[in-house]
Amino acid sequence: MRLLGLPMRSLRKSLLQKHHFSSKSELVHENVAAPKFDASILPLLACPLTKTPLRYDEATGSLISDEIHVAFPIKDGIPMLNPLDGKMLK
Repeated sequence: MRLLGLPMRSLRKSLLQKHHFSSKSELVHENVAAPKFDASILPLLACPLTKTPLRYDEATGSLISDEIHVAFPIKDGIPMLNPLDGKMLK
């Protein structure tokens, strides 16, 4: 599977190296703080429903699709862009 033109294995490896973790288990088992969202990838992300740019809301720790007023959570620094994960904003 490819994401952003990279094989998933390469993307995972580069993310682990960037955050100085040798594996996912190291992150879980050593009680290391979860990495924060890297806002530099924001231009690469789009709403999974409308394909429009997303906005990062630091106060809520989520990505907002202003066009349809939906917030997508970020868990352990990873955007959860599954349409089922989105929450309608008031």
